[in-house]
Amino acid sequence: MLRKGLFGAVLALALLLSACNGLASTPTPTPVPACIVGLWEVASPEAFARQLLPPGSFDMDTLHFKGAAGAVGYAFSADGVLTVQALNWMGQFDVRDREILYALNLSMVGFASGAYTLEGDTLRVNEVKDSSGISFQAMMDQETMMDSINVQDFAPLFVAPFTVGRITCSETELRLEILNLPTAQEPLVFVRVKPKAT
Repeated sequence: MLRKGLFGAVLALALLLSACNGLASTPTPTPVPACIVGLWEVASPEAFARQLLPPGSFDMDTLHFKGAAGAVGYAFSADGVLTVQALNWMGQFDVRDREILYALNLSMVGFASGAYTLEGDTLRVNEVKDSSGISFQAMMDQETMMDSINVQDFAPLFVAPFTVGRITCSETELRLEILNLPTAQEPLVFVRVKPKAT
């Protein structure tokens, strides 16, 4: 995990900027359970990296996860705003094509926000509020396969039609299973990032 204090401070600033743009006034139709509210850091980098790939772009069995660096967080506000924040996140796979291995490198940086609702354990992203501050790139064998600044092209839970998920959460862990997403072979697991003590 990267410096959680820095991660929390940067995301708090992003959330403050979002609130200044009127995001904090987005209503929710049902009360949000207290356990989901807060900042959560991705604790399952392989599952996250696989869900960044467009469905059908790879045979998932040909991908061998090599590792990840940086940090990605999802922050849920009590008034229905979801912010995704990536701090120099990078992930790498080996892709096997017969006897040849190719390097697939993914990178993501910046933040974006959307409006969400929660009914029971079903979470839905209804609209993207801001995606201009985030970018994603996928390179295979040093050739660009995807380069986007539109969060709806790549970020799990923001990509239509896969904007509905099932959650379970506690004070320390959140699990998100995105429904009907072919690349979601396992739930995304997040751990709560606690505010740095002053």
